[in-house]
Amino acid sequence: MPLNSALLLPLLLPLLLLLLPLSSPFTLPLATTPRSFHRPSSSSSSSSALSMSLLPTSPSTIFLTGKGGVGKTTTSCSLSLLISNLNPTSNVLLVSTDPAHSIHDCLMLPKPSSPIVEQFKENLYLTELDVRSSPLNKITSENIKSALNLQTITTTLGISSDVLKTFGVDGILNDISDILTEGEGTSGGGLFPPGSDELLALLELEKYTTPEGQIFDYIIVDTAPSGHTIRMLNGPKFIDTSLGKILKFKSSVNGIMSKITSFTGTTEGSDGLSLDTVLDDIEEIQNKLRKFTSNVDSGKNKFMVVSIPTKLSYLESTRVIKDLNAISDNSKVSDIILNQILPESSDSKFWDMRVKCNFKEIEKVKKNFNGKVIEVPYIDTEITGGAGLSYLGSQSYYDTSLFSSDFFSEPEPNQSPKLTVFGGKGGVGKTTTSSTVAIKLMKLGHKVALISTDPAHSLSDAFNVKLNGNGVDLTGEIYDNTNGGTLTGYEIDPEAAVEDFKGLINNLNIPSEVGGKKPPSHCGTR
Repeated sequence: MPLNSALLLPLLLPLLLLLLPLSSPFTLPLATTPRSFHRPSSSSSSSSALSMSLLPTSPSTIFLTGKGGVGKTTTSCSLSLLISNLNPTSNVLLVSTDPAHSIHDCLMLPKPSSPIVEQFKENLYLTELDVRSSPLNKITSENIKSALNLQTITTTLGISSDVLKTFGVDGILNDISDILTEGEGTSGGGLFPPGSDELLALLELEKYTTPEGQIFDYIIVDTAPSGHTIRMLNGPKFIDTSLGKILKFKSSVNGIMSKITSFTGTTEGSDGLSLDTVLDDIEEIQNKLRKFTSNVDSGKNKFMVVSIPTKLSYLESTRVIKDLNAISDNSKVSDIILNQILPESSDSKFWDMRVKCNFKEIEKVKKNFNGKVIEVPYIDTEITGGAGLSYLGSQSYYDTSLFSSDFFSEPEPNQSPKLTVFGGKGGVGKTTTSSTVAIKLMKLGHKVALISTDPAHSLSDAFNVKLNGNGVDLTGEIYDNTNGGTLTGYEIDPEAAVEDFKGLINNLNIPSEVGGKKPPSHCGTR
């Protein structure tokens, strides 16, 4: 596996930033036509000697994914700079799909106030995707319900609701409403599963790699942590199926409308939301999804996994490689980039610099944060398992008021449950911290539920116990529990919820035609 060039990428970023002849960046709205971009002039440099083992044939999209905190953003920026410098006649677009964008911070640029494409240098552009610009937002449950509302259709056609009910329109509309309501609950409030917004926003940029509108030779995608990325990449076929089901329902409704207008002699009015408008939006998104799926299946898109040499990162990397390889025969992971590799030997200057950088950032946190700062020392070995996590908690939090003076107090009879949420940038130790706090609370006699909502779960790896969404008793994993507390671990499985929604969609009975004047009052089963 070609790793040598990849391992050097994070080290090249500071040097490249110093050497690049950067012009004043200009900004470009995402909606601007491709003509606003320009292809750089040819260079006499023979710098195309970049190790092409890293790169597929252009045009192409390269996805970099991995566990949070392993250096995906640094690697993505480094790779983008490297490609753009060694291939001066190629245009490169660096894209972030992570909701917590960092590429502007990494490149020391001010964040724009709205979604834009910026020119960083002559042939390198960058953008941070805002899911609010996703075309999927045009197809929400609310506007579909509005378009397929019985009262809206009654007003638009000027036909009484009783006539529409005779043709079974109300039954079909009720079935569609039930599908949408079920989808909202299953996908966390939206019509489609998590990750759909990021996928559809990304599809908007892929149009720049098509033969008709090719502007970019390479799109480098700095993704969200691997669990989100896998959901995003697994989404197209399911979304395509979901849209197709709704499309067939809408076609049935259009067929009924045609029969009604023929039967009554009326014509469709200009008021109200046209069914064809929503239908066109659905077909447009379907075409983009199928193009994306075709690129993945053909091997046009390249997948690279970023990792660091730790147990939790290794376990997560093996899972994401397996999941990516399973998407398609041609979606195989070609490269693994290992960051944060310590030198086999180093002098004191190396460690002095590390300590100096640490101290500088610690002082910033203390100065700018009004709450209590709890400093947990760097441990010379990776902490996993109940015993190790218990030890870390007793050493780090024993004499501190972690949240409030009564947070670690003894449990009171019939007290209400308390919810504590741990958040932060990927890779900072959220799983380890939440686990150690949960163990400490359990030792005080509390009944504790430790829950992971991260699509790329690490709780199982941290405790060396296989967890699930139903709860697994972890009390026995803690050796010195003497106060009667309990600890139950949960890893919420978003895929199971999506599977429930898939089952609902796939089991629908779609009427291909409604004949006669008195069709059934409803179509489809739930």
